[in-house]
Amino acid sequence: MSSPAVASAGPIFIGWMFNLFFLGILTVQGYIYMTTYKKDRLWIKIFVAVLMVINFLNTIFTAVYLYDALVIKFGDATSVTTASWLTAMDPVTTGVTAIYVQLFFIWRIKVLTRSMMLAGAILLPATAGLIGAIASSLPGLTGSVELVNLILFKAWVILWLIGAAVADLMITFALVAWLVGFSFNAIFL
Repeated sequence: MSSPAVASAGPIFIGWMFNLFFLGILTVQGYIYMTTYKKDRLWIKIFVAVLMVINFLNTIFTAVYLYDALVIKFGDATSVTTASWLTAMDPVTTGVTAIYVQLFFIWRIKVLTRSMMLAGAILLPATAGLIGAIASSLPGLTGSVELVNLILFKAWVILWLIGAAVADLMITFALVAWLVGFSFNAIFL
């Protein structure tokens, strides 16, 4: 019989290794940005720095969860089958990162298209995604919950993922349409 850690912590560990790899790439990109574009506005530099900090926190929370579940509590099956505040931080940091980037692009679309209606339309699913991400983390924040019982929060996870995906698609469509010269004023005014 296989260990409960294989089914629950194994995929998290593999995902964390990819996360760590991409965090290294992000760090190099951040360094290159900060050293190359010294004359960029301060708020954009702060924006990039905050985004990097959120990504670092996401990686650290996952590492601490894995260390706690797989090293400190080695052999304790409940440590890998129970959600804690550390597992709850993943949807929160992911949701905050998503809306943080989406708000930047919403602002950029508003500036380019001069359409508050379009910006507001994109803001709705982005906000729904953040609400879903925070709500889906509540079981871990309120106490220990068996991972198998997280299915009860499926609606919040669906709201989180669909809201973020719809916002991303709307952002993509709006930017591509603007770049090819499509006039949003004819449709949205």
